[in-house]
Amino acid sequence: MGGTRIGGLDISIPGLGLDLVEHVLKLTADRHVTENTKPNKFTSKITVTDLDGGVLKAGTDYAKTFVYTYEEDAVVVSNKTETLRFAGQEVQKTDIIPVGTVIRVTVTGQNNYEGQISTVYRIAAKKLNISSAKVTIPSQTYTGRAITLDSSDIKIVLNKQELTTADFEIVSYTKNINKGTATVTLKGIGAYAGTKKASFKIVQKAMLSE
Repeated sequence: MGGTRIGGLDISIPGLGLDLVEHVLKLTADRHVTENTKPNKFTSKITVTDLDGGVLKAGTDYAKTFVYTYEEDAVVVSNKTETLRFAGQEVQKTDIIPVGTVIRVTVTGQNNYEGQISTVYRIAAKKLNISSAKVTIPSQTYTGRAITLDSSDIKIVLNKQELTTADFEIVSYTKNINKGTATVTLKGIGAYAGTKKASFKIVQKAMLSE
């Protein structure tokens, strides 16, 4: 039985005696999915990568259909009726899932990849999605090198409340070397969800007169 194992601790490959831990892959899901009052609105964006960061292809390296299960017992609304879903039970397309519910998504390898890999994410409150937040970043001084920000340099206000540095993380930058306008992408963490792109200025260092 050949192939490459995918997954880490969540792996299960019946009948496979060969240890292929050196080929472990990584499954990434958005850590939060914003609540929705409609059924079948619970899926997260999924990415599977190898150890070199190469992105695997759904339908070729792993099945296009993922399995979503409840990580803990949860009371949901299904067909307009409150229903108890038990931990490990598969999420139904009729389920409207409440804020705070933890969902486990499992991906199954195919062709050159075998086994399963899984991760979890949480359903977050719509009001805690930072995509609608106001972001303020002071101008940065041109250095000739890539400008990176400290989280404490970034002021984020959502629903009239200022977030702390524990509520978001910096994901990436664009155009952050030369003078002009740079962009930083922020992502909500902890109780916060969503992403937000914000701009800041890179300016020439002021000349000091004698």
